[in-house]
Amino acid sequence: MSRDALVVGINTYDRLKSLNAPAADGEAIAQILQQYGEFRVMRLPAVKDKENETIRIGKQTKVSLTQLERAIVQLFKPDGKPPDTALLYFSGHGLRKNLGIQEGFLATSEVNPEVTPAKPEATPVKPEVTPVTLKPLPGTLHLI
Repeated sequence: MSRDALVVGINTYDRLKSLNAPAADGEAIAQILQQYGEFRVMRLPAVKDKENETIRIGKQTKVSLTQLERAIVQLFKPDGKPPDTALLYFSGHGLRKNLGIQEGFLATSEVNPEVTPAKPEATPVKPEVTPVTLKPLPGTLHLI
């Protein structure tokens, strides 16, 4: 049985308060999934640990919308045979809006909370802050 996981831990943001825990939390989850769940784990942002030559989640590395989109597509719609189990773990900022239906948004490093669907009257300054609906997934989950 094949098991794939994408573990995302974003500490660094351009326009939101930077966080301390997501990268460490994500790395802890990644190690547990590998060790006890027999998952193949992709980390984002991935950096090489110089001490032991392993890949870990970067504490100060930014994640763009394009990087996150590509990683999620690769997890849920990979080239070749899809895994029997696919798991997405995200630790970082999220935004939401409630206009009768509550929607949640995963925030990438460059998100501008003043120009997001959380404020639909605003006009996006650059396309990277426009949300993407994950239609294959149930519910209303978006990336920004």
